[in-house]
Amino acid sequence: MQYSECHIEELQHLIATREDLFAHKELYNRFAPGVIAFAAQNVKDFQFAEEIVSDVFIGVWVRRATLAQTR
Repeated sequence: MQYSECHIEELQHLIATREDLFAHKELYNRFAPGVIAFAAQNVKDFQFAEEIVSDVFIGVWVRRATLAQTR
């Protein structure tokens, strides 16, 4: 499967229903850089922004079953 070609909803579905770590990694790779940049502008600390975003994506994984309900 080419995760880079998946729509975000497909990634969510794979994470929620199949606990697909590769789909989670693709979601992170696709969105984390922009979210980190946004967070860094607000907290004025790039390293802290990376930690915040990492925590957010860990939370996505922990609550992965709820992703199926986001449609």
